[in-house]
Amino acid sequence: MPLFNSLKTRIALFGVFVGLLLIVAVGLFFYEEGRARIREVQFRHLADIADRVAADLDDRVRTRRQLVAAAAAGLETTGPVSAQQAPGLLAQLRLLKGAFNSVVLYGPDGVILADYPHLPGRAGLSVADRPYFLQTRATLKPQISPPLRARGNLNRSIVVFTAPVRDTAGRFAGMVGATLELHSPEFFDDLRRLRVGQSGYITLTSIGSELTIYHPNPRLVMKPVPGPQASPALHRALNGWRGATETVNSSGRQVLVAFRPLDSVDWLVGAVLPVEEAYAPIRALLRDYLLLAALAVLAVLPLMWWRMRRMLRPLDVLRAQVRAVKLRTARLPLQIEGYEELTAMAGELSQVFEEREAFEARLAEREAFFRTLNDASPLGVLVIEPDGTVAYLNQAALQLAGGGQPAQWRGQPWIRLVHPEDRAGVEDLARTAQEGRHSLTLYCRIARTELPALQVELRLHPLAEDGSARSLLVLTDITEREATKRALLAERERAMAILGSIADAVVLTNHLDEVHYLNAPAEHLLGTVQAEAFGQPLARLARFLQPETGLEVSLRRLELQGRLHHLELDLLPAAGPAAPVELTLSVVAMPGATEGYRVYVLHDDAERRQRERLHRWEACHDALTGLYNRRGFHDALASLLDRPDRGARPHALAMFDLDHFKTVNDNAGHLSGDRLLQAVALVVQQRIRTSDAAARLGGDEFAVLLYNCDLGHATAVMEDIRRQIGALEVACNGNRYQVSASIGLTLLGTDDALPEQAIARADELCYRAKHAGRNRVETAHETGA
Repeated sequence: MPLFNSLKTRIALFGVFVGLLLIVAVGLFFYEEGRARIREVQFRHLADIADRVAADLDDRVRTRRQLVAAAAAGLETTGPVSAQQAPGLLAQLRLLKGAFNSVVLYGPDGVILADYPHLPGRAGLSVADRPYFLQTRATLKPQISPPLRARGNLNRSIVVFTAPVRDTAGRFAGMVGATLELHSPEFFDDLRRLRVGQSGYITLTSIGSELTIYHPNPRLVMKPVPGPQASPALHRALNGWRGATETVNSSGRQVLVAFRPLDSVDWLVGAVLPVEEAYAPIRALLRDYLLLAALAVLAVLPLMWWRMRRMLRPLDVLRAQVRAVKLRTARLPLQIEGYEELTAMAGELSQVFEEREAFEARLAEREAFFRTLNDASPLGVLVIEPDGTVAYLNQAALQLAGGGQPAQWRGQPWIRLVHPEDRAGVEDLARTAQEGRHSLTLYCRIARTELPALQVELRLHPLAEDGSARSLLVLTDITEREATKRALLAERERAMAILGSIADAVVLTNHLDEVHYLNAPAEHLLGTVQAEAFGQPLARLARFLQPETGLEVSLRRLELQGRLHHLELDLLPAAGPAAPVELTLSVVAMPGATEGYRVYVLHDDAERRQRERLHRWEACHDALTGLYNRRGFHDALASLLDRPDRGARPHALAMFDLDHFKTVNDNAGHLSGDRLLQAVALVVQQRIRTSDAAARLGGDEFAVLLYNCDLGHATAVMEDIRRQIGALEVACNGNRYQVSASIGLTLLGTDDALPEQAIARADELCYRAKHAGRNRVETAHETGA
């Protein structure tokens, strides 16, 4: 409306508004002050009610607890209360019936022995797990239970007053329990009649069990109290706070409440008064005050409007002078008489007009500087109008376009610069960027007349500073860079082809040891493919183990040791058996994107290790029988003698020759003799344990080393070998040949420092067996013999 567009009207309305705001502020101040005073009075009133209710309940509870304690102390028993004593003792407790609903006598194990009045099915029930029984028995002091639901189908809430029964020796003999229904008329009837104001009420809560004992709403009785969010003040009081506050009750209603705990029992009394009732007088007073203030403001409004018209008349004069300066019909500075503020405004406007003229001059200079800077820039720069035509382009842009004059391009669509094959996609993306006023970067080719096309990077940015919808287009020649990039890609493909043709497995990882490349042998060795392994940590695909111990070798240790020499390891893939490999590790040290990359070259080492194992086996074993040779047996015996614990258990050494073996060689031939030696070796291997050692020392001479074996058991073993050798036969040309064994057996002694000492002793016993008639076992009970 024109009336409200007037500054005079607005100032008048503003004055009225300020007056109203002041009136409201004063009213709210006095309202809050009165509200605070009423709240303090109500807090004291509620606290007084809570104190009186708490004192009254304390007196009732304390009296009943003393009655139960006195009654229990008057019972005399020489031992634990029994079922036979219970009726007589209960008769002495009937005087408690006037103060309680029922009286119960418990045995020392928590089982009900008798009750009055008698309730069928109650005798024999156990309360051994109830806290009030456990506390009474442990402390031997009267206790009051938290509120409980009575057993059975009766919907009753009770409190049990307990006192211990002691025998003549002062020991716990049983317990007296007196139950009180919380909602019986003699206990809570006064709370129902008590009123707090018109709509207030009293609450009673059990602190330990956090149950509502009394509430005017029956649905909340014997229910858990609401959570801290629903009743914050109640939870503060349950945690020990005592006082009055304004809060929200469980129904979400704003109330004033005062809490007082009882001294004799773990209960909390609350006096509650709704806020609507508490603050009703001060709200009525505020309503009357605001109504009178509104009537006063309506009376002052016309007077304010008339006064503003007279005060702001010089503004009309100032407006006429500003219009004259704008039309160049008047010169600066502006002249105005009247208020000091309007004179200052006229001076400021004069200064603004002067600064505008200076700014226009500087803007012309900056435009010239911008054009000079862009003409000297190596980047192609174009200013694009909202309709996609060229408003400006520099010399670098002309050169990228193939030459010509700037006038040839002004007003032309800039998309004509783009190669026809790239034009459709570039135009759609550029239009979307211009409409959304966001930047765009893409790559395309520039079409040039009679010149080869150039590869450029095209960046489109909205020009927000000038307030228009124009855009800035920047072109960068990347033809040479793209050629270099293609050459690098070709070199990389050549390197990948070389790696793929290498027979050894090659794994390339980054500085985090994540797989970047696998050649075909590496895929086969690791049991995976390049696509699945890319980006995976190498430790997740395979582990490197020490061949001798089977312990895992960390990648850090591989990096430290693999750069110095080849490492013999066992490669254990995530899926598949371990494979022996020889590892060569290289780390890229050249600064750049691949600095810290690792190249693992894995050579299949299975054939070489198999050859080494075969050579080691042949060096220590007899080729004919497969037993140790003299060198292998000598090493085994020396190893046993070097053990620090060899004296803890006995060990036996046996040497034996074959009797009449020369006859077999001479008559049946060396081939038959070799078969006989193999059969003897088989007999020895089958009779001794796998942990023992047997050897063919040369010709028909054999040796056996029995670990952890006493002389008696060793003699039985060698006797068995002797008998089985004697049962062997060699048939040749219709003749049968047999051999026997002369065996020397001795125990290794603590004085045997060298293998030669024990071997010489066993060899001497072997000769003794030959001289004593052959085919026998000769033993020495003393190691020094």
